[in-house]
Amino acid sequence: MDLTVIIPTFNNQVILTRVLNSLVGNIDIIIVDDGSIVPVISLDSRIRVIRHKQNRGVGAAFDTGVAAAQTENIVLMGSDV
Repeated sequence: MDLTVIIPTFNNQVILTRVLNSLVGNIDIIIVDDGSIVPVISLDSRIRVIRHKQNRGVGAAFDTGVAAAQTENIVLMGSDV
């Protein structure tokens, strides 16, 4: 994989599903669940979910995702687009 897409989310599961359905190709997707009440569940093998135990904010969620990325090319994407 040449690209990692990092998506922080906080209780946006419905919109997040639409965002994930729009992403195609050989990419790595990291969802940072920033303390949501309802956890994010993924059945797509391209997706890794990292969970914060409590809400730390979008900046911390992006930092967590970037630290976990395994590619040099990273895209930061909101879950509310």
